[in-house]
Amino acid sequence: MLAIALPRAGQGPSPRGGLVAEWLRSGLQIRAPRFDSGPGLQGMTGAQGRVAALLHRANAARPFLDAERDPPRCSTASPAPAASQFEIDRRARRRTRPHPHRDVKPLRRVVERRGPDPRLRPMTVCIAAICVGTNPDQSVGRSVIVASDRMMTAGDTEYEPPRVKICFLRKNILILVAGEFPAHTEAISRVSEAFSADQSPSGIDIASRYGRHIADFKRRRAEHVFLSPFGLTMDTFLLRQSSMGGNIVNDLHFQIQNHNLEVEAVVASVDGEAANIYHIDQDGFVTTHNDSGFVSIGIGRSHASSQFMQLGYTNTWPFVAALSLVHLAKKTAEVAPGVGRATDIYVISKDGSRPIEPEIASQLESLYIKYTEENGKLRAGIVAELNAFVESEGAKRRANTAGEAGTGDAERG
Repeated sequence: MLAIALPRAGQGPSPRGGLVAEWLRSGLQIRAPRFDSGPGLQGMTGAQGRVAALLHRANAARPFLDAERDPPRCSTASPAPAASQFEIDRRARRRTRPHPHRDVKPLRRVVERRGPDPRLRPMTVCIAAICVGTNPDQSVGRSVIVASDRMMTAGDTEYEPPRVKICFLRKNILILVAGEFPAHTEAISRVSEAFSADQSPSGIDIASRYGRHIADFKRRRAEHVFLSPFGLTMDTFLLRQSSMGGNIVNDLHFQIQNHNLEVEAVVASVDGEAANIYHIDQDGFVTTHNDSGFVSIGIGRSHASSQFMQLGYTNTWPFVAALSLVHLAKKTAEVAPGVGRATDIYVISKDGSRPIEPEIASQLESLYIKYTEENGKLRAGIVAELNAFVESEGAKRRANTAGEAGTGDAERG
């Protein structure tokens, strides 16, 4: 197509252009004008020309501004001319704002956690269960049966010393701990100092204060690990983050929020006629498990809790049945890595706490061995019975197939 610029009818040639003549099949024609998108050479008005000039100057100056924001490490370009104070302030304000294209970072995938990461659980197991009755001969009143191994964790070291890993804070309040022992040592010490010897705090008072100390320990450790290298504390970080770079603020927020302390605790108490068990997670959050009647912590918690769930445990189970289930849950959890073989079982009642009698503990071990042997025999008998059934069914199918084949051959003969 040939396009020739022609002057308007009755006018001389215009330097700003005019309509366009297009060579079509029907000959050289001038189409009727149509809006600004028609085939015309449209000139710019005064306002449009000024806007275009401003845009041209801005695009020409942009490389120099970008070079000032992110100067190259090795540059041979001549230094930029001195700018006025107004231009310096304007450029400083521009540098504080992120570039719409260059400074955008991909969104970080943040996994929200509720409690400790199951893959990083402390190397231990502790169990608490509420039941009816305080001893094998008594079926009234409420009590809490607790069990624990002796595995301890200090930094990267795990060991099982010959000592009980249960804190006897009051005669009717016990604390079971899992995870880094220094954090629990500090929390137990502060809780003991908060209540004098003549005070009688309840289980929820102990658990709430214990949770606050765990949360404070975690905050101080995160401050030391992530903020102290920059000369910051938690307070100064909150005050100065508006003047810090967005990337470093986001990274510090992410690291602090996902800092894992790897500690858990259980506070078991009997306050009057009420038996209570409280769980404290790594953030110091306290939850009550009185309705379910049991709670487990440590890396063996899933193994132990599964036994309670399979048998449908409730807080109305009698003492002897609950005692046998607590022992079974502890022995089941020993298959988890990091769970100790030693077992300490205590009973809490309104009169105080006591370990189970040595005769009962020995009988529990003997009955568990018998249980595993009988369970193995029962499993082997079930497998043998199922195998015999499968073989008989296979023989029937083979006989039916052979009979059908013989009938077909007879019919064809």
